[in-house]
Amino acid sequence: KQHNFHREVQEHREEQEIASQIQANQALSTIVEQEEEEEEEEENYAVLDYLDDYNPMNTLIIIDLPWPQASE
Repeated sequence: KQHNFHREVQEHREEQEIASQIQANQALSTIVEQEEEEEEEEENYAVLDYLDDYNPMNTLIIIDLPWPQASE
């Protein structure tokens, strides 16, 4: 039972990583489109701050917390 839980956690981590990479790619393409359309720098900075929330390395730091040892 412990092993199944660990496998579910691992699958969840991988799904989160893939999802955050997809979101980061979408945010990046949004930045490129905005830069082509308009030259206003302030808005581009705002999008870059938003992109940071979907940086896979940031989410991995949150997800990869050490798990408490199971007392047997």
